Amino acid sequence: MRCQRLAKTTRQMLSDKDQRDLVLDLYRTDAAKVEGLTKKEMYGVLESVGRYRNDWKGHTGIVSDKEHERRLAFLQEELTRLRGLLGGVFEDWWLIRPGKSSYTAGVFAYSAEKLMGSRQIFKQETLNTTEVMDANELYCYDNVSQRPLQLLHFVRMLAAPETEETACYFYNRLEKNGIRWVSYHFEKEAARVLADAAVLKIINEVEEDGAA
Repeated sequence: MRCQRLAKTTRQMLSDKDQRDLVLDLYRTDAAKVEGLTKKEMYGVLESVGRYRNDWKGHTGIVSDKEHERRLAFLQEELTRLRGLLGGVFEDWWLIRPGKSSYTAGVFAYSAEKLMGSRQIFKQETLNTTEVMDANELYCYDNVSQRPLQLLHFVRMLAAPETEETACYFYNRLEKNGIRWVSYHFEKEAARVLADAAVLKIINEVEEDGAA
């Protein structure tokens, strides 16, 4: 998994006194949050769940109620483990979408949506930072350091084509007609395929680096 390699590289940089400041600057946050996000055990949980998902998806027989209950219990247990490993990483590290801003004495004051929960109306926060944010992007904002980290386009807030409702979509896979996006809490448009040059560019760059 690419995320495992990235986490390993990050841990190595954190342990190197010459690279520690660089990695903290890249993540725009403190060491505790970066360490919490890159724990080796966490990716073991994700890998285990991924294997079971692939096995279950390829199952061609009828699944009994007892088997459904067994699978649900397994997933709930793994989710509990994952939450335990993450701890309070995201308590002061918020997923936000910036809106209008004002600028005074070198500081931007943004009105931003705090993207938490499944409700369509998100809580509005006023955030201060010395860095410019794009209203079309999503960020992880460190409420302590007041620094935003722009997310790559593997997570998107998208409006359904037939309604004004907005949901969080995640990159699923690359298809012939574009990128397949999946929402895990939005039934009306649970999966969509959209062209996205930005994601293709990222994938191509990662593949080129991997082949080098």
